[in-house]
Amino acid sequence: MKITKEILEHLKVTSISLKKDSENLLCFLERVEKGVWTFSLPQKIDFPRGEKISFLVTFQEEEGSTLFARIHDSGEDWCEVLPEKQNDDKRLCAFLTMISEMEAKFESLGRRKEERIKIGKEKADVFGLSTLEQSVFTQGAKIIQPCVILDASIHGICVITPKTYAIQNEENFYIKVSFKNPEQTVILKAHRVYSRLNKTTRKSFLTLSCQLLEPIHFVWKERVISMIEKEP
Repeated sequence: MKITKEILEHLKVTSISLKKDSENLLCFLERVEKGVWTFSLPQKIDFPRGEKISFLVTFQEEEGSTLFARIHDSGEDWCEVLPEKQNDDKRLCAFLTMISEMEAKFESLGRRKEERIKIGKEKADVFGLSTLEQSVFTQGAKIIQPCVILDASIHGICVITPKTYAIQNEENFYIKVSFKNPEQTVILKAHRVYSRLNKTTRKSFLTLSCQLLEPIHFVWKERVISMIEKEP
């Protein structure tokens, strides 16, 4: 599982520092896979395999917790560690539990086929959308217009939106998806795979089927997999 800025924000982590020789060296958690955490380091550090090290995990409330771990492997500017899960710090325990749960869910995501789920008016509320009407916009937000999500998958989305010259001719654009929980609003970067023009007596609409470009927000992935699991 790739650790993105959005995931750390969701976990309310502001920074992680490696404690080394009475210094705190800012480092970055890049991946968590099968219980192994991969950090990028600001400088080369020689770690013997199995060495016990510690990290200072700072949360948004400005609380600092010490995470102990053992070196699994290391290189020029990175190290892999196995965190110790037994500790008395409740906040750190909650953080470790959430990471483990997310890793398990993302592993499940990776094994699934690219299933599509229908959203539209019928399932917008079940999907957790704050409103049926979402928005699509071009680079720099030069054009912003409403859209409705017709269907979704982990790596794709199909929307319908009023036809405009700008949107019709864009290959890449952005879709803002607002959920009932304001903290879970996501911006998805979409690449148009194909479009279809739909006309009524008064208006013209575009149906846009899109591939979502990485990095795809973890909230979107979790919402889609949750819907797939609810489908009969």
